Amino acid sequence: MHSESLNIEVEKNSTTNHLMIRFLACAFMLWLFATLCSITTLQENDHFYVDWSRSKITVASCGLLGAVMGITSCVGGMAYLGFAYYSVVDTMPFLVLGVRLDNTFLMMSAVHRTKRTLNAQERLAEAMSEAAVSITI
Repeated sequence: MHSESLNIEVEKNSTTNHLMIRFLACAFMLWLFATLCSITTLQENDHFYVDWSRSKITVASCGLLGAVMGITSCVGGMAYLGFAYYSVVDTMPFLVLGVRLDNTFLMMSAVHRTKRTLNAQERLAEAMSEAAVSITI
């Protein structure tokens, strides 16, 4: 039946080891993408240099690390508490990684647009007020 095709395919992919391989590949590609996109370059005398003071590689990496830690603790906690496992939950890690990376880039962009003369507390407050609506929606 066509109404069961989603359940059949999700069940087929989750019973084999494909899901873990896909999750790890997805997380690695997202980490590589986040790392490369968070590098800021400067151009001086026809040469490009990495501006390490404005590049936020650690922030992007920690954003993904936080998502992975949240996913593993949620799945582990639910298994420990004895909740039933449904195969449709297999899509959850990919959604969480995507949303978390998007929110991380929104915050990095908002911090990047603030004045560098402000102290860290004022910069973060201004960035949070700017990015909060996009993150909430």
